[in-house]
Amino acid sequence: MRAFVLLLLHTGMRIRDVTCLTKDKISDGRVLLRTAKTGQAVHLPLPDYVVAALDELPDLMIWSGLGTPKSAVAAWERSLKTLFKLAGVKGKAHMFRDSMAVKLLLNGVSVEDVAAILGNSARIVEKHYSPWVKVWQEKLEGAVRATF
Repeated sequence: MRAFVLLLLHTGMRIRDVTCLTKDKISDGRVLLRTAKTGQAVHLPLPDYVVAALDELPDLMIWSGLGTPKSAVAAWERSLKTLFKLAGVKGKAHMFRDSMAVKLLLNGVSVEDVAAILGNSARIVEKHYSPWVKVWQEKLEGAVRATF
């Protein structure tokens, strides 16, 4: 569970991509894969403690390879739902992706670069994540005011 949550938290990857991740997609402290949903290439560095947690897992890491990816994802979603309930947290696995996107935007990473990191288009990042970021909104408002 620890490695699974660390991957969600530090990569912003979708739950299916984390569930189906295999060790051959990790090299030199980086994960490189094509996302299941969009087919976009994603190349992300991993913190050393995430790599160490992954080193303790078997080659298939999160999913045993038995059953379908869909059923494996559903099982992890149920496990996270239980964990969140026990912790008194309201949320879903996707909140890790949302948090990563917002953190990147708050740190001045461009919408285009956040899109590349997440395997999305810039339009999707603007639609879903930029309204949450006060700095981004202030920048847009400043551009409008400068136009006056």
